[in-house]
Amino acid sequence: MARVEFDQELERLETEIKIMASTVESAIEKSINSLLKQDMDLAKDVIKGDDVIDKMCGDIEDLCMSILRRQAPLASDLREIVSCMYVIEELERIGDYAEGIAVLTIKIGVRPLPTDLVIIPKMSIKTIEILRMRQIHSL
Repeated sequence: MARVEFDQELERLETEIKIMASTVESAIEKSINSLLKQDMDLAKDVIKGDDVIDKMCGDIEDLCMSILRRQAPLASDLREIVSCMYVIEELERIGDYAEGIAVLTIKIGVRPLPTDLVIIPKMSIKTIEILRMRQIHSL
């Protein structure tokens, strides 16, 4: 019975990570759109949304620690949970980058974009592709 409960907790963990990845993907898309369209309201939404991503990260970390405390997983399961913890930290960092782009959008305002920022939308497309690929082949 304990293994069934453990597997259910791992499924919940995977679901929460997918939700977080989707939220981060949305933040990236919104931050790039705010930059390209010079949409200050959208940039402000991204900045506010970073708190949600930060909370998700903390909640998922708590879930990982709870699973570790209660289940005493074997080596392969332990590696999976630790990997999940690395993944959520990286997702949170990507969310911070989206917030940074939104802050930059507000600083630039309606002035023309500096030429060195043209690479940011291209990089975001690659980031989104990687996130989507990871969701398909997740955990």
